[in-house]
Amino acid sequence: MSLSPNGRHLAVWEGPLEYKLSVLNLAGTVLRTFTPDPDPGLGIRSVAWHPSGAFLAVGGWDDKVHILSSLSWTVVVTFELNARVPLGVKVWKEPANWLTKGPEGSFAEYNRGVGITALTITRRDGAKGLPKTGAAQIEWNLTGTMFFVRYESTSTALHIYNFPAPDEPFKPTLKTVLLHATPVTRASWNPVRAESLAISCSRPAVYMWTSNNEWVNDNAGDVEDEGAECIGVPGRSFVGTISVLIAIARTLGLPPFASSQEHTIQEPKNQFTRSLVAVSNAMGIDSTQLLAIGVGAAATCAALYLLGPKKRAPVLDPKEWKEFPLIEKIEVSPNTAIYRFGLPDPNDILGLPIGQHISVQAEIEGKDIMRSYTPTSSDDDRGHFDLLVKTYEKGNISRYLSLLKIGDKVRIKGPKGQFNYHPSLSRELGMIAGGTGITPMLQIIRAAMKNPLDLTKISLIYANVSKEDILLKAELDDLAARYPARFSVYYVLNQPPEGWDGGIGFVTKDMIEKHLPPTDSNIKILLCGPPPMMTAMKKHLDDLGHPAPRTVIKMSSSKSGNFISRLFHHKRKSQEKVSTAPATEPVETAESKPVTSKPVLYGFSASVWASAPSLALLDLKYPPGAVEEKEVNLLEGEKFTPEFIKINKNATLPTLVTAEKTYVDTAGSVEWIVLNAPTPGTKSAHQYVIVAVHRDNIDPNFLLLSARTQEELDSKRGDIPGQFIRQRQAKLEELAPKSPEDLKAWYKGKLELNGFFSSAYAEGASSDVTSGWFEKSKQHWENVKTFVTSELPGFLPETGFIDGIAPGEADFHVAAWLARTAGVSGAKVDDISLLGETLGLTLDPKIVAYFDAWKVRDSWKEVYATGLH
Repeated sequence: MSLSPNGRHLAVWEGPLEYKLSVLNLAGTVLRTFTPDPDPGLGIRSVAWHPSGAFLAVGGWDDKVHILSSLSWTVVVTFELNARVPLGVKVWKEPANWLTKGPEGSFAEYNRGVGITALTITRRDGAKGLPKTGAAQIEWNLTGTMFFVRYESTSTALHIYNFPAPDEPFKPTLKTVLLHATPVTRASWNPVRAESLAISCSRPAVYMWTSNNEWVNDNAGDVEDEGAECIGVPGRSFVGTISVLIAIARTLGLPPFASSQEHTIQEPKNQFTRSLVAVSNAMGIDSTQLLAIGVGAAATCAALYLLGPKKRAPVLDPKEWKEFPLIEKIEVSPNTAIYRFGLPDPNDILGLPIGQHISVQAEIEGKDIMRSYTPTSSDDDRGHFDLLVKTYEKGNISRYLSLLKIGDKVRIKGPKGQFNYHPSLSRELGMIAGGTGITPMLQIIRAAMKNPLDLTKISLIYANVSKEDILLKAELDDLAARYPARFSVYYVLNQPPEGWDGGIGFVTKDMIEKHLPPTDSNIKILLCGPPPMMTAMKKHLDDLGHPAPRTVIKMSSSKSGNFISRLFHHKRKSQEKVSTAPATEPVETAESKPVTSKPVLYGFSASVWASAPSLALLDLKYPPGAVEEKEVNLLEGEKFTPEFIKINKNATLPTLVTAEKTYVDTAGSVEWIVLNAPTPGTKSAHQYVIVAVHRDNIDPNFLLLSARTQEELDSKRGDIPGQFIRQRQAKLEELAPKSPEDLKAWYKGKLELNGFFSSAYAEGASSDVTSGWFEKSKQHWENVKTFVTSELPGFLPETGFIDGIAPGEADFHVAAWLARTAGVSGAKVDDISLLGETLGLTLDPKIVAYFDAWKVRDSWKEVYATGLH
């Protein structure tokens, strides 16, 4: 038996004895008994609940997987193992002979199975007892948007399926097939990253698959490809074991290891480290491999930390300004220097993750001026940190630093920023830097090269005006000489000296094509330089097939030019919040500061889902104006204009535009607001609740348009629902004929979809159309009733909120759903009783208590000041 994740239902089955499954509530009442028709007789092989508890997957010995919905406990879709690979399904195949030299240090990418259109299926005779066939393992990912099936009839394959999110059409499909040389013994989803999984087979290796749907390229409007790798698990070498565990930890999204010192790890001498090797040696033997990997990785992290040199706690504080004295000034060029600042203790570390930055503050002419810098030092440098700064004649902070005397102190706060480099972030990094834009690049290059376990290959194009302007050239040349297989640098000068053998002029497309890696899902490109240079680089990269860049960090403007840092293919969850001072100087280094423009939230005051981020902004105490809110009039079809489609190609509300990303749905918008609040919150542990309230079959938007009788339809035709549908249709018909060529298909699809609603609301609609609308409306209300009766109370606490004593991420979604559903029922902003009357039931006390907890909050009173909507 298996209890649903929401604790509301119990699935009970008899395994191979009978192909029958019963669903019970916790009172013991049998809600439904499922038996396939025809019954193949071999029975049930595996069962798996969707994280929300809204769906149940039942796999049989007959190679079929049935998905049951909690609304009626009937089958909504059935998948059957098929020898033919459907068109559009990706196939990845383990490369042949990649382990011939032994597992130690062996890494290989799966081959893309182009041309593979059929699988070999071996079905055993069912009359001989329990055959090795059927759906042996089914598992959903963290968010319920994918699941895999391990069919023993195709023992070397793993099938991965897409499962729609609540706001998507219900069309589950086969997404990917992974093929291996030996049978798959076990697979498991990453518990933190929703679209990554690990696989073990009958050999000393671990296989990793990741779907980069998590990394959306907003500017390009599409998603990046998926990837799969084979990782050999060594039997004896401790160094190899650590490198493999680190690679696995990186793929699984575990934190970076504590020590990255440049030294050789010797064969373990004590019992503790020998036991770690024993754990590592055990990997790859049987179905316990993945557990061993997890234990081994965690234990190895601990060993590296305990055996490495001790470091004191970081001295940086992201909330408090601290003072540090200048202890040395190293001239790099006539107007550029490295400023070395001392830490309180010789063994102290700054505590700055690679890729992040600090803020420097000074009082200049009665004003507090702040600038952000990326130190060129790292946490391997103890007792001090270094800033590389170019002095400008009119530069405030740069002149301030240039006038410091040894012993003078500066005020520092940090770390700041979201980008965090770690070993094997990607197979290759390409970098283009201009001037002091080398600073963040050098920090990453140093960290990668000094770590013997980091396999990343880095290629750098570094542009300057003259040879004298090349900063830290000796160090860059030394790194290239010491690590020729992993690091290369190509210099470009606008005013080259006689006999110069590097690039001349500006960085060109040909230079990029020759000296940087080609576009690939496992390659990232970093840019840092003056805006005109970045504009040109963006065009070159686009011409070469690289996706459009996503701005990760951007500096405030200045007359003489500034620097902008962009990262391709990088996913970030939240925008940093920094108070910025007026930029009155050329920026002297690649500053890791977000764009100074405010985040913009597009919504509509009467929109159900736009209310969720509005509630979050108010309840989490965002200062007025911290996020600019713009109204998009849904009644007049404003979201269909080409201007808004450029912002959100889905034309949905809410839409949140931040410095690093455009969030085109409610979930992303609310999550960003929660994580970036004045007192930052955390991601809700109740993601399944968010998934549940966004299901199409209980969509609160449709409730507003639904009509169960002719009388109700006639009433709504002359009211806001009718006006809404007519004006949407008119706007689409106005815009479609004059739309650009690349949007014509989009408008055609929207016209067809809205036409479905218009056909029911049209005067003189046929009885076939209206009767179908009535049935659809009745079923939708019945779905809502079932949800309110059977699921919603299970999500709610006896008192307070889902995420604690105050509302959290999940609460903002549930509140918006409940407000619209209750509002359509005629309920008031402070009285939900009419919802129960409309549904013909007595509301669960937990629903009433939850509504009462919301109605006294100021955020609720403001968002729903004119009534529930």
